[in-house]
Amino acid sequence: YDSLFAAHVEPERQTLSLYQLFKDFVVRKHTLQVYSSQVSVSVSDNLLLVHALDSRVVLLFDIKINTQFPVTAPLPLSTAPSDGFSASYAAHWVFAAPDLVIDPVAGRVGQLCVDLYALARSSLDKFCLLQFLLARSNAQG
Repeated sequence: YDSLFAAHVEPERQTLSLYQLFKDFVVRKHTLQVYSSQVSVSVSDNLLLVHALDSRVVLLFDIKINTQFPVTAPLPLSTAPSDGFSASYAAHWVFAAPDLVIDPVAGRVGQLCVDLYALARSSLDKFCLLQFLLARSNAQG
C-alpha cells in the first residue's frame, strides 16, 4: 500500500512488530500475534504472509483492513502441481523477500501467490471477504 515497513520477530512473545519507515523517523505501527516462535515473513499482493515454520501453516494479514487478526484461519502452504516443488511445505524451503520460495534440494526458485478462490471459499465473514478481495491487485471493482 505504498508504505515501507520493517518487521521484527520477537520469538519469546510470539509476535511480529511492524515499523513504518519514513525519511527522518521510524514509528512502530502494529504488533501482530503470530502464534509461533519460528516464523518467516513474505509479502504478496500487499498481504503480509507469516509462515509458521513449526506448524507448517501461513497466516495472512492485510494491515489495511485488520491489524488484530489474520484475514483467514491459518492455512497450509501448498504449491501448484506443475511448478516442480514438492506438494506441500518442506522444512528445507527458504523464504526470500519479498515473495520468493527457494527449494535448495530441488534446485528451484518459485514466486508465492495467494489463491484468492480458495480463500473466498474458506471465509465465513462475507463483508470482510469483500473488502479483502477489492483490495487485491487484480480486483475489478
